[in-house]
Amino acid sequence: TLIVAISFQAKSAQLAAQVAIEIANSYIESGFESNLKMTQKAVGWLTDRLSGLKETLSQSEQKLIAYRKTENLLDVQGIQTVSANELEDIADSLSDARKERSKLQSTYYQIQRAKKGGIERYEAIPGILNSQAVQHAKDYHHDAQNEVAELSKRYGRKHPKMQSALANYNKAKNNYLKLLKSVTRGIESQYRAAQSNEQSLKKDIARSKSEIRAINTKSFKLKELERDVETNRQLYNTFFTRFKETSETSGMQTANARIIDPAAVPIEPVKPKKKLIVIITFILSLGLGIVLSFLIEALNNTIQTIADVEEKLLTPL
Repeated sequence: TLIVAISFQAKSAQLAAQVAIEIANSYIESGFESNLKMTQKAVGWLTDRLSGLKETLSQSEQKLIAYRKTENLLDVQGIQTVSANELEDIADSLSDARKERSKLQSTYYQIQRAKKGGIERYEAIPGILNSQAVQHAKDYHHDAQNEVAELSKRYGRKHPKMQSALANYNKAKNNYLKLLKSVTRGIESQYRAAQSNEQSLKKDIARSKSEIRAINTKSFKLKELERDVETNRQLYNTFFTRFKETSETSGMQTANARIIDPAAVPIEPVKPKKKLIVIITFILSLGLGIVLSFLIEALNNTIQTIADVEEKLLTPL
């Protein structure tokens, strides 16, 4: 803390005290005025700055609203979750489709090779004989074949019974072969359907991935705009709070100084100091007398003592 002593000299004791007090008061009032001007200047600057920040905030909010409207973005997080779940479901379906296609592929290749051979090749294909109708036709075919074999031991090929058995055998064989081919055509259809389903799921996965990438890109842009809005809003709120504080405190100025000891009317004057003047005058007069004495003594050319005669006249008295 700096303590300043203010003094003023005047012929009037009351005037001297009043001038000292008024100088202190003027300094304090000047501080009030200076602080008020600075506050008013700060309020004006904050007002202009707030106007610009409000405009910036409004523009960033409009950009965000326009982007949401243009891209149809209501809940990006929800869309991302749905798309991710959809992609996961498609991936699971694709895995199942690949397993199904892989399982049918081996059978399909065996069928292609069996077309160049006989019934025996068809029968070697897994899953062909699982059909009840095929199994029944196979049994009927074997029975007809056994009947022909039995009759061939007793009759020739032209015997009526042999002719009937051969006709029955050919019919059973054709029927059995027709059923085998029908089943194989069904397996081929299943294989082609599995292939088509796998390709379709691959396209769905590619489409889903593309959609997710597009959503992520939109999400990044959306977050960037949201951060811009949030930053501008926080900056605006900070300046607005400062503006309110400055406006509210403009009427409550703090004094830059205070009078801790008011000037009192002096009881006696500070000058002239008569005692000091008398003492100084006495000392000066005494010194001057001594100097004059020595000077007179030095200038005295008369003979007053025996020593003067002997010293000045160089003759004994």
